[in-house]
Amino acid sequence: MLPQHKEELLPSSNFRQITRSFLPSSVVLLFVFVTAPFSLAQTVLVSNLAQSTNISYSIASPTRLLSTGFTTGTTGMSLTSATVALWESGGNQTAIAYLFSNNGGVPTSTDSGGLLATSDSVTILGGPGANFVLTFSSPPILSADTTYHLAVGAPSNFAYFVSTPSTAETGLTGWSIADNVTRTLDSGVTWAVYQSESLKFSLNGAAIPEPSTYAALFGLVALGFAVYRRRRRQAG
Repeated sequence: MLPQHKEELLPSSNFRQITRSFLPSSVVLLFVFVTAPFSLAQTVLVSNLAQSTNISYSIASPTRLLSTGFTTGTTGMSLTSATVALWESGGNQTAIAYLFSNNGGVPTSTDSGGLLATSDSVTILGGPGANFVLTFSSPPILSADTTYHLAVGAPSNFAYFVSTPSTAETGLTGWSIADNVTRTLDSGVTWAVYQSESLKFSLNGAAIPEPSTYAALFGLVALGFAVYRRRRRQAG
């Protein structure tokens, strides 16, 4: 008869050491990959801030928004912030950026779920053409080869959005900015083309990890958890 093999249990001190080292590292890995779209190196997606300035349009109303469309390239990205050219002429003002989906060349109505994301507010203090960063604390995901609209509003007096007659832009291959300004006077319910030029802004974002990256991570965590459960049973 073959001798029975008895699996040797780990000393309790070794078991505690393994679990203490494995669990924190697994949690850290999971956190890193889940937040990866927002912690990767930031890049300028598309920008026309370097172009000449033409006219400033008022956005000083609780219900008035101005927007310009943009089209993404062949790779989806997360939108972390927008740098916009604004100015105020009557004391500190507050501005907010909004991301809308596209409906026939204008933003989709808020009544139809067109509003996709809202930025944190920023205080405007400066002369014509100063640049202000509006951050999306919950960065929306921009799909590839898709048109969106960046809108900005300021629910107070004497705030302006700066435009450019230029159609030139810089940024990632395939990304572009539309050459018109659209406007709503009812908080995004109805939109219409307002001017044939572009508002000045820059979009900043980060690449989105491939689904296989997430699958590999969760597979690693599942394997580690299985090892942890086995060691725990043996120690018990």
